[in-house]
Amino acid sequence: MKSRTLPRYLLVLFLGLAVLAPQLWAQPVPSLSLKEAVDVAEKALSAEGVNVGEYYLYGVVLSNSSSGRNWYCTFRPVKVEKKGGYGAIYVRVYMDSTAEVVMPEVPVRYQ
Repeated sequence: MKSRTLPRYLLVLFLGLAVLAPQLWAQPVPSLSLKEAVDVAEKALSAEGVNVGEYYLYGVVLSNSSSGRNWYCTFRPVKVEKKGGYGAIYVRVYMDSTAEVVMPEVPVRYQ
């Protein structure tokens, strides 16, 4: 009898973990929507003197950092210059609508 109860307990344990797992590792919904984050990122680029019309939004990722949760936006140039100029520009938009623009020092060439 005892040998049959152990597999049952293990089955109940694994089923319980399977049901609870999504709730245990689920992240809360971002307090700043994606649409709002892109607007804040574009305003931050304009404030830095970047002509937003020369860049397109390549990607956005919800990220965590030591400074807090943020939307990490990547903008790439529409036209890639062969000499000089910036490659991709990155903007971190935090949940309190503050933004940090990161422009690499070394130009990046896309092939």
